[in-house]
Amino acid sequence: IIVVIKNKPFAKKYYGGAVAGPVFKEIADKLFALDISERQAEMNYTLTKDSTRFFYAGYYPEMKEVMTELKVNYKDSSTGAEWAKMYSVNHQAVLNEREVRKNIMPDLRGMGLKDAVYLLEDLGLKVAIAGKGKVVTQSILPGTAYGKKQLVKIELN
Repeated sequence: IIVVIKNKPFAKKYYGGAVAGPVFKEIADKLFALDISERQAEMNYTLTKDSTRFFYAGYYPEMKEVMTELKVNYKDSSTGAEWAKMYSVNHQAVLNEREVRKNIMPDLRGMGLKDAVYLLEDLGLKVAIAGKGKVVTQSILPGTAYGKKQLVKIELN
C-alpha cells in the first residue's frame, strides 16, 4: 500500500507518520479484517514445553538480579564469576559460570548483543554483527587463540 497526501505549503503536520501513517493504518486494518476467518485456522496451535532450547548467557550479576527480581526459582552453581550461562536441567533453571580468559576466544552462544559486544571489545577485538536476538555463531571458534584488534563476526538469531 502506498499512501500519498499532498499538503498545503507550511502545513502544521507534514511528516509521513503524522499525515499518511493514520490513513495507511486504517486501510491495512480493514484489509486484514477481510479474510480473518481464513487465518483463524492457522492461528490455532498449541505451545509445548521445550527445555532443549532454554539457554542464555551474559553478565553474572545482571542475570542473578533478573532472576531474583522475577522471583524465578534457580540453582546457582557458579562461584561468583563475572560471566555466566543459564540452562535447564529437569525443568529447573541452573546458573553456572562461564570462563573468560585473555587471548582465548570465549563461547558467546546464548549472549545478547550488549554483553557480547562489551566482552569482545573489552578483550581488544573488533566486532561485526548480523541479525538480532541471541548469539548463535561466531567467526572465531571458542577456545581458539586470537590476536589484538582481530575482527570477530557474530550472528544473532
